[in-house]
Amino acid sequence: MRGVDDVRRVIVRGDPIKGLLKVIRKSRADLVVLGNHQMTGRTANLIGSISSRVSRKTATHILLVH
Repeated sequence: MRGVDDVRRVIVRGDPIKGLLKVIRKSRADLVVLGNHQMTGRTANLIGSISSRVSRKTATHILLVH
């Protein structure tokens, strides 16, 4: 990719939010791309999405794709 020095795919085991935040901190990434599934109704209110929780807990730029 032009202008990109390093691209990594990471699979996190265990608690996804804690795992992703740990990877983001360790990697010192400029941008993190996360998949996002649009949940609606009760499920969204009760669970919330992992990607939205991660994006609220880090200062790193997050790009959500779905």
